[in-house]
Amino acid sequence: MSSNFISSPQGMGSLPRPAMEDGTLARWQSPRPDVTGSPTLLADAGPPPSRENDPWDTLANHLRVVLGSILAGPWMENPFWTETPSPKGFSIDEINQYGDYIRPNHVPLFAAAAKQFRVYVLIRKTNPASLEYMGRPGYTGKRLDCKWKTANRDVGFYRLAGLVASPELQPQAFVGTKLESARREWLQHQELILRLPEGADPTGLDLRGSRKPYALQLNPRHKHYGCVVWIEDGILQPRYIHADYDLYALAPAANPSQRAAPRQEQMLGVAHSAGQQWFSFMNWMDRQLGFPMIFHGEQEHFLSHTDDDVIVFFPDGRTIQLLKGKADIEKFYAVTLGGRQPAKAG
Repeated sequence: MSSNFISSPQGMGSLPRPAMEDGTLARWQSPRPDVTGSPTLLADAGPPPSRENDPWDTLANHLRVVLGSILAGPWMENPFWTETPSPKGFSIDEINQYGDYIRPNHVPLFAAAAKQFRVYVLIRKTNPASLEYMGRPGYTGKRLDCKWKTANRDVGFYRLAGLVASPELQPQAFVGTKLESARREWLQHQELILRLPEGADPTGLDLRGSRKPYALQLNPRHKHYGCVVWIEDGILQPRYIHADYDLYALAPAANPSQRAAPRQEQMLGVAHSAGQQWFSFMNWMDRQLGFPMIFHGEQEHFLSHTDDDVIVFFPDGRTIQLLKGKADIEKFYAVTLGGRQPAKAG
């Protein structure tokens, strides 16, 4: 075993734990790494980050992500437990044509959700390389506080495409202008990453007490070298992170032109906006999918129109339309949604 790892003491399990340069362990009883990787005594560590100040909020997020969504949301217009069968008539060829946007087998589920909630469901195109990881053990979707980018492609031996990866360790995994944006986001949110010794594999470590939600795979022999793992203070088995389903809008069929004032709140220490049906819709969809894939509110409540590709599910539970780019989105809002406006028009 590498000198960077030492075995857990008797009674604390058999998983190795990272050793700091002075030989101490990264645990809550002893010095642990701070964001620079240097030993920081527990007494001098200061209070936890603000995202953990509300224990009820933290518990609620843990329960939703780890156990799935089993409770109804605060808005009860459409109780999510009301069962709606997947719409009939979708052929294999028909759902496969949307495979670059979402997983083909999820097409009938979103169509059913649009009919169930009587809304137009707009979803941004997902990184196609992420689709194969959805629902697999050891992988999870991006939460709201995970602003880093998913990689566009694999690099040699390394399986990176579709997973959140470090643009510093794996710059070739990002294509074109995405490398610049990936680097910008990476540098802005370093405080969320646990610093481990060089060569460390977080999936084989006891990271309890780390007080960080994320860590990096630093073993250059691992197929996901340079990828981010979700550890949530070390209380969870580490999971690699793939793209989630980003909702662009949920527009009610009864009055699509009117965008009701969203709910404003803090989620995981990040400002969050969501429409009145979002929470119930999210829980209903997560239950149908079998694992969480919707982690935050609709984009239209906090951004103006963007140059994205979007898939639209109509309230009839059958019609599907693809919007390719900002011009298509603006036209759809103007015509089909009766002039509906995003939060920051212009």
